Amino acid sequence: MVSEKADIINARVALDHFIDDGASSYARTRNYDHGPTNHSGVSNLSKYISHRILFEFDIIQRVLSRHSYQNAEKFIQEVFWRVYWKGWLENRPRVWYAFKNQTRPEMTRELQSARLGNTGIACFDSWVKELRDTNYLHNHARMWFASIWIFTLKLPWHLGARFFMEHLYDGDAASNTLSWRWVAGLQTKGKHYVARSSNIAKYTNNRFPMTQLNENPDALIEEAEFNLEGDLPAISSPTKFDHLVVFETDLYLHSGNKSYAHYEEVYVVSLETCHRNIELSERVVNFKNSLLLNFSENLRNSRYVTSEELITLASSLNGIDVVYPFVGDCRDFISEFSAKTNVAVNFIMRGQDLACWRHAKKGFFNFRKQIRALISETT
Repeated sequence: MVSEKADIINARVALDHFIDDGASSYARTRNYDHGPTNHSGVSNLSKYISHRILFEFDIIQRVLSRHSYQNAEKFIQEVFWRVYWKGWLENRPRVWYAFKNQTRPEMTRELQSARLGNTGIACFDSWVKELRDTNYLHNHARMWFASIWIFTLKLPWHLGARFFMEHLYDGDAASNTLSWRWVAGLQTKGKHYVARSSNIAKYTNNRFPMTQLNENPDALIEEAEFNLEGDLPAISSPTKFDHLVVFETDLYLHSGNKSYAHYEEVYVVSLETCHRNIELSERVVNFKNSLLLNFSENLRNSRYVTSEELITLASSLNGIDVVYPFVGDCRDFISEFSAKTNVAVNFIMRGQDLACWRHAKKGFFNFRKQIRALISETT
């Protein structure tokens, strides 16, 4: 029997509030950043969606139970953006490995000033403070921020992506890495996003009226080519093993194969800093651990463990089922664990993800054409 715990309840309350009061006006209001105390124009759901406390396909189903597709189309597209980014990276995982293996230069005065919000660019410094204080930034502010970091401050894009991952509650490998690449002009070669003073002034209600920026930069260039890398995994066959592993990346409580309650034990894993490519801030670590503990308390047969503890517990097993954690640190950890210990890993794949990822091999414009059909298939 699954109980209702605080994080799940809070997430559902936030979703219901948005469906009632924000979904139909989202297209008109979403681009306005009113500041850290007022994000009424957006859903404020990203920290729940990125950990699947709220499941993307359930969200869409609930929105469409109250609104027409036409009235909620822009919000539905934004939900599908996260699914698309994951699928794009699943089709080209070398992009992740190229990012994580980038050389990290020594801390320069310029980099330190940007990280601390001491650049003298008022809007940028304000967003640094908001990010550090609240672990959130409006999506439009993220785009401006990344553009200023890359083209005005001329700092390496991958260090900005790391900075976001350190501090965002909703950071994930696909959305964060690929969004920064897109701003830089690497994701769609030659097409970069340029922050403009007039645009910032307009969509911040003139909080930042005059900002001196580099508004005529060239897109970044990289030599590497990232082609499609073979076939996506198939939908999982029936559960193979008696133990299940769950990471922070997918805390949805409905298994597509076998009820979690039927496992001998479910290991709910907190990935420690020693197993991460990016060291997270204390606040982000505490937030993730709260979600993991909350999830663990929902299942009588679960055990909250650290990644080091999982190594000890699972090394003696023949194999483990793992709710697929997507390209990123958690998948890297479990793949390396399996390679070192010869413990077999059976990834539990969700059919909804795979249905979408088949269409995530090119740009979002092509993916967007499939959204209505995908809604019919996945909800």
